[in-house]
Amino acid sequence: MERVAPDKWYEVKRLADDVTLISEPFIQEFYRCNIWHVRGRDRDMLVDSGMGVVSLREWVPLVTERDLIAVASHTHFDHIGCHHEFECRAVHSAEADHNRSRRPVLRGHPYARPLAGRYRSLGSADGNASFRRYTL
Repeated sequence: MERVAPDKWYEVKRLADDVTLISEPFIQEFYRCNIWHVRGRDRDMLVDSGMGVVSLREWVPLVTERDLIAVASHTHFDHIGCHHEFECRAVHSAEADHNRSRRPVLRGHPYARPLAGRYRSLGSADGNASFRRYTL
């Protein structure tokens, strides 16, 4: 197994003025997710946060430049590994309810407790999708 220095863990690729792809090239492709940083008018959005092997906040300065909401596309371990590093996080309401239940998907994950914390509905633009926001 190859050891990788934390400063080499993430690859950051700017795709457009306001869209950046952050990846973890040392994770096997099957287990790797795309981490997206989108610059917004008032704050930024991070979609997924990777495996959590190396701190995003510590090693990718882009994610600390402005207020940010970390959105989980879903709560598989490879998509929420660094979500605990961000105060403002969101997940689809169906997963929020499930993760608050007695047998959450995250059980056994070191950050299961904080991620299954307090949720608040963010509402929905089209009436179908509903996300919930949670903070520690």
